Amino acid sequence: MAIFGVPLSNFVGPPSLAAMGRAMELIDNVVATYRASARASLEATQARDDLTAYLADHPEISAEADAMVSNAIAAELVKINTERYGPPPGA
Repeated sequence: MAIFGVPLSNFVGPPSLAAMGRAMELIDNVVATYRASARASLEATQARDDLTAYLADHPEISAEADAMVSNAIAAELVKINTERYGPPPGA
């Protein structure tokens, strides 16, 4: 059972045990997030390697494809930053 997402066991016993329980939850979250980040990094590297290999066989579209990737990534970064920090001043 949990109250506001906090296990009931965190409300009984010495406060240090509750603090340790919360620390363990946060540590688990850090580890899980790191694992997901590492997995995503590997997938991004593989995707880029796949594109690089394809473009090696099709050099006539290499410059345009690279520009498309750069523009798409830049647009994603703007979107992420806007979601996190709000629109830029004057926008």
